[in-house]
Parts: sequence; C-alpha cells; structure tokens
Amino acid sequence: MGVVANMIHTGTVLSRRRLFLGLGAVAVVGAGATSCAAARQQWTHNLGGRLRGLAAGDGVVFAAGADDNRSAAAIDVRTGEARWTYEMTSAVNGPITVDDLVMVDDRYGVHALDAATGTRRWMDEEAWLVDAGDGIVLCGHETPDNGYTLTAVDAASGEARWIVPLGPSPGDPAAIAGSRVHIGSSEVLHTLDAATGATVWEQPLRHSTDPVGITVAGAVVCCAEDFRPGGTSSIRDLIEYGSISQVGFDAASGRQLWRRADEEWATAHASTLCISARSYEVVAWDAATGATRWTVYPLNDAPATIGAAPVVAGDSCLLAYYRLSTQRTTTDGAPDMQVVVLALAADTGESRWSAEIDLGAYPETPKQDPQLALTVVGDTVVVGHDRGTVVGIA
Repeated sequence: MGVVANMIHTGTVLSRRRLFLGLGAVAVVGAGATSCAAARQQWTHNLGGRLRGLAAGDGVVFAAGADDNRSAAAIDVRTGEARWTYEMTSAVNGPITVDDLVMVDDRYGVHALDAATGTRRWMDEEAWLVDAGDGIVLCGHETPDNGYTLTAVDAASGEARWIVPLGPSPGDPAAIAGSRVHIGSSEVLHTLDAATGATVWEQPLRHSTDPVGITVAGAVVCCAEDFRPGGTSSIRDLIEYGSISQVGFDAASGRQLWRRADEEWATAHASTLCISARSYEVVAWDAATGATRWTVYPLNDAPATIGAAPVVAGDSCLLAYYRLSTQRTTTDGAPDMQVVVLALAADTGESRWSAEIDLGAYPETPKQDPQLALTVVGDTVVVGHDRGTVVGIA
C-alpha cells in the first residue's frame, strides 16, 4: 500500500477534556493513497507502561508512556525496535512533532527532544504542552492568582516569543494552521497571530465548560462544543443540537458558517471534509457548509467502540476500534481483546481494507473504555493500546 510519508501536524484535540486520555489526538494529512486490499501485523513493541500518544516521524513513530522509566521512545517502523528512549516522570501529553523536535511533558515541565537522538534541547519548567507547529511550541502556565497564560516558545531556541493571558481557563485545546493559533478558553474560540500573539478574531461558543476539540480544514476552523445547559436559550440549544455540537468558522474572518449536532469530539479533516468517528458510524461533512456528505456503519456486524480519533492519510481515512472477541476466550474464560483497524476512502466512505490485532485478555475490568492511539509513517499504520502495546501494520 502507499500511505504517504509526508505527514502534516494539524493540531491536537485534547481530552474529554483531554480527548481519550491524550490518545489519538491529532489529525494528519498527506498527498498519497492507501490502496492495499489487506494489511497485516508486522511488529509489536511494548513500552512497559500505559501509552499517552503517538506521533509520526522520519522512519520512526514517537511514543510517550505514563510509566516512570523510558517514558518517551522513537520506534523504528521497519523493525519495531527503539532507536532511542528518554527517561522522565510519567508523560502527561504528547508526543507532538515540530521541525526537528519531539515535544512531551511530565509533571516537571515541557521537554524538547532532538528527534534523531532523543537528547533534550531545552525545557520549560512547570509548564504543560498545549500544541506545536509553525516553528513554535504552545505551553500553558498557571499564575499565582490561579489564572492561566499561554506562551509561544521558539521551537529552536526555547525562548518565549509572546505570552497572552487566558483568565480562569487553562486553554485546551488548540490548533496551529496558516500562521494562526486557534485556542479555546472560557467559552470563547480565540484566533491569534502565530508570530505575535495578537488577537485576530474571537467568537463565543455555546454555553459549555470549554471547547473540547479544534481542527482546521482548509479555510474553515471546526470546533467541537461540549454543551452544559443553563438558562432558557441553552435548553433550546440542547433540544436542537444535542449535548455535543460542531461549529464551523471562516478561518480568515471568524464568521460563523454553520453549526450541527454531533456525538463525538474526535474529528479529522481531509481537504474540504471533516470526518467524525463514532462507536457505530463514521460521518463526513462538508467543511464549508456543514452538510453531511456520507455516512457509513463499518462495524455493524459486531459490538465495538471507537478508541482513537480518525486519521487521514492521502485519500484514505483510517480508524481504530477495540472490541471483545465473541469467538475466542482465554484459558480462564475471559474474552480476548481485539483491535480493528479500518481504511475507508475519505471522499466516499468506501471500505478499502481492514486488519485485526489480538491483544489477549484484558488484565482486569477497566473502569473506562480502553483507548487507542493511531498514526501513519510511510507505508506503515501504527496503532497503540493504552496498556503500552504498539503495533505496526503494513
């Protein structure tokens, strides 16, 4: 298959508030195509601790784990072996790539690592990683009066370029695209000039705790809203749009283009399309109008749940689901955990290929759904499970 190696980071969709515990947080776009009829597992790498996320590099996939040793690693996508590891105290976010760096954070601050060697270039102490791109790293800081600021740090030098106050909200999530920083804070979508931090435009959002996901599709900024009703108008909004909605703004002017009901925060984009993956369906809509373009039900033959944000590579949309096997059990009678990776045509939703990965028995009944991370490096699709297993598929 021919998944393109030239991946472009387009912003992080963080959590529920940190969406899916930081896993599968980014949407990536390339110029190639995924067109193989079948795919199979090539290698397995065990991080030794819970996975926080994956990011594509040059012939490697970067992984960050929540264990206390070797928390970040560069894994060769041909062999599954680690090229380097970096020890820190239990990763919180990341990894995110920018220029020749890999960004991760832990409770001590944000670490900028050389992508080729894993050597630390610089560190922003007592900060957390928000996003990175266009030569800058966005770092969040808490102020003495329990407020928050956003600092744009020069990726090469580690020096601050600009700082803006965020008030009582920590300012998650954010997306960097087209020399603009789009960030949600205190029920407002803020668009800043990436070079100076000056406000370009602002738009209020539906009454919510904060926006929970931002992506940029061409000339449109798409923001997911986690609705919290309050007041008569909010109740009307809840009836019309549900508890989660997506809203589109013109990236240049901030003019609202559309709003639509949705059921998930996880959204990718493919040129002029936005794609949202849910537990039972995948929906694509026109980024300019908000009109639905296609809907498919990829796993209607078995119960499964989306575990990672969709990833767009070339003209394909990749999805990762987890499910308990209804046919195989372990020796003690527990069902096996499976991961299903699907490739759909981004423009039509037509199925292209699928691959199943057997993870064995889940060690205990999880308090919440197991989560996945998904990315693409060259011809290899990489999926990671929150137990620390990273698998390469080609």
